[in-house]
Amino acid sequence: MNFNRTEQFAVIFAFIFVSWSLLPLVENVPITTMTIASSVVLFLVGIAYPIIIFKPEWSKAILLFEGIIFLIIGLMYLNFPVNIIYMVLGLILVVVSLMAYANRLPGRLFSRTRKF
Repeated sequence: MNFNRTEQFAVIFAFIFVSWSLLPLVENVPITTMTIASSVVLFLVGIAYPIIIFKPEWSKAILLFEGIIFLIIGLMYLNFPVNIIYMVLGLILVVVSLMAYANRLPGRLFSRTRKF
């Protein structure tokens, strides 16, 4: 299997972020709601980036899924000042993904080739 440089970076990125997300379970640290939330976010980012690189047509679905997970984390695991940030970010991700599904966004936001 031949990977280009971007795909190699995606695999390494996934390995690093998934390892970081599992680190609190291995180390001798107390498991709090903040460590659960940060582990879930690191795991999601570590898995989402390679999926988007290898399957670009899934980018809208991944964005919607991450928005919903950010909303759930903000509602369930975090305390007042931080949960508002997570809920706003999750709501923004959900709105952007729904707008992308409705074709209300420019196509270049979700295309693989970028023109600079």
